[in-house]
Amino acid sequence: MALKELTILLVEDDPVFRKIVTAFLESRGAIVLEADNGEIGLDYFKKQRFDVVLADLSMPKLGGLEMLKAMNQYSPGTPSIII
Repeated sequence: MALKELTILLVEDDPVFRKIVTAFLESRGAIVLEADNGEIGLDYFKKQRFDVVLADLSMPKLGGLEMLKAMNQYSPGTPSIII
C-alpha cells in the first residue's frame, strides 16, 4: 500500500505509539508531522495543508473531538480519523 505524497498530521500524546504509527506510515511513503497534544495539532493544521488527520480521542489540553471540530472551521473537507 503506497501512501506516496500524502501529508498526514498525527496527533497522539503517547510518544511510543506515535513513533510506531509514524514509522509505519513513513515506510509506506507518507510525510508525517507529529503533535503530542490537540493544541499543537490545531496550530500545525492552521499553518499547513494536510491530506488526512489521525488523532487520539483523549489527550491533555485539547481532546481529539474538540480539536477536529476546530479544524473543521478551517478546512471542512479534510478527512480525519479518531484512534
